[in-house]
Amino acid sequence: MPGTPVYFEGQFEITLDKPKTMDVKNRTLIISTLKNTSEIAINLKDLDSFGRFDDFWRIRLETLKLVLLDTSNNPLQSHGLSYGEGIQIRIRYPTVFYDTDFNNIEHSFLAQNFECNSDYSTIGEEIKWKSSCRVDEEFSQTNYKPSPNGIFNFLIENPERIDMERLAGLRIQFSGTRIRKK
Repeated sequence: MPGTPVYFEGQFEITLDKPKTMDVKNRTLIISTLKNTSEIAINLKDLDSFGRFDDFWRIRLETLKLVLLDTSNNPLQSHGLSYGEGIQIRIRYPTVFYDTDFNNIEHSFLAQNFECNSDYSTIGEEIKWKSSCRVDEEFSQTNYKPSPNGIFNFLIENPERIDMERLAGLRIQFSGTRIRKK
């Protein structure tokens, strides 16, 4: 494989006061859909308004997390710190995702359903992660590391235990490896 995969981290914040991330209509739709249905489907590449993903020919995501935010961009508070009292987010990876090769030719990848949880509790602004949606092997029979160019589903599993009326934004955190284009 031409190039060496290098570790990276990033995040996207979708709030009503972040005009550079996407237009107000799309930000409002994402936030209101999550607030009303407890679920959203997002292509992470669509959130990359600066085109940073396009600087790399191969990107694989290893870790994904979703944090719910209030109007002050602080984490929404969990019900408590005990097991099961936190905010429980189920993440479903795309079954089809796209990436480019070193000649900048796009290829599609088919994968089996893969879901994992990214759960956390809060103490004020501090987040205590209870589980991480992490894939250790790039491809195996049960899981895989996708590129950001695919539809990821995020489901709040316990919305009845969260003050969803205070939901005003979200933060998607990710890490993985990438290889720069020449």
